[in-house]
Amino acid sequence: MAGPGLPGARERRALVQSGSAKLAEMGLAFLREGRWGEALECLDASQNVEGLAKLAGDALAAGDWFFYRQAKRALNQSPDPGEAGQLAGRAESAGYGAFASAARKSGE
Repeated sequence: MAGPGLPGARERRALVQSGSAKLAEMGLAFLREGRWGEALECLDASQNVEGLAKLAGDALAAGDWFFYRQAKRALNQSPDPGEAGQLAGRAESAGYGAFASAARKSGE
């Protein structure tokens, strides 16, 4: 369920398809709520570079390889090998073995 003032899935998809000017603002609101999937969808559709970079940084700090890689892809960047090594350590500490393994392979 969407938080206060945030659209639900159906409305969000309609806004993404229409290319609404509200997408960047919505993406940042979802990011503040920690709803990275919705944030990524909106920030990518709006091509909000600052928001995507923040999402990549948040995912790096959390050891979340999936969202880190997706945010980097949306920025047309490859995962940074040094960051991949940092992420692997954080993922390992958080108990995300698969993310740690994927990040390590990427950093090689």
